[in-house]
Amino acid sequence: MNIYGKYASTLNELLDQMLLRFRQLNQNYERKYHERLYEHLRGRVKSKASMEEKCRRKNLPLTPNSALQINHDSVGLRVVCNFIDDIYTCIDYIKSWDNITVFK
Repeated sequence: MNIYGKYASTLNELLDQMLLRFRQLNQNYERKYHERLYEHLRGRVKSKASMEEKCRRKNLPLTPNSALQINHDSVGLRVVCNFIDDIYTCIDYIKSWDNITVFK
């Protein structure tokens, strides 16, 4: 059984949507300010093995609920910015998305 259950394929779709939105944000930012908002953008879906190991470490059952509701890093983005203000611009952008929570 896949730790992500029926949501496994959806995670890659979600990642693709997030990356696309950030690329569009960067294009709009470049048009407006003539510079890039970020230097590097990377994304990943945590591997099944890594998520299973994390659940075991936290003594959680190996279920989609543990992977997706209790742990909050099944899909991740890494955005490397040149300036501190740009980090907050990216965070505010993410906060503007529907059904998103930013964890510190």
